[in-house]
Parts: sequence; structure tokens; C-alpha cells
Amino acid sequence: MIYLKYWIMSYRSIEITIMPKNLLTPQELADELGIKISTVYHWSHMGYIPIVKLGNLLRFRRSSIERWIDKKEKKEWRRVVRVL
Repeated sequence: MIYLKYWIMSYRSIEITIMPKNLLTPQELADELGIKISTVYHWSHMGYIPIVKLGNLLRFRRSSIERWIDKKEKKEWRRVVRVL
């Protein structure tokens, strides 16, 4: 995360946060997975989904989420094969 501080003519500062493209906010993750944001928070609280804590901010690394989805997909696939 990169913080930039800008000084305005009235000598007041504005801080702008720039998030790297590979980190997702809870809302972005919910939109991509097609689930409710409350589900994202619940999963992260339960340790079900990989998270990145930046101070008090909750973020998700895109590569970790993709690996997590791949693991879930493979696990479900094995379960189906055993039944057959």
C-alpha cells in the first residue's frame, strides 16, 4: 500500500491511498465470486479463506484466492469420483 500526501494551497493535506492491483477489497472479492460481502467477512473471520491484514484493513491477494478456488475445485472433484 502506498500513501501519498498532497498539500493544497490552503496548507491542508490530503492523504490518498493507492492499492496494488493484486489486492482485492472485501467488496471486490464478493463481486468477483458472486457472493454477499457478509459471507466474505464471515469466511475471513472463520479462517476459511486466505486474507491479508494491513493494519485494520482486510484485503485478499488475488493469487491466493485463485489457488484457494483451485484447491476447492479439486477437492470437490475427488469427492464426486469416489461416489462413482
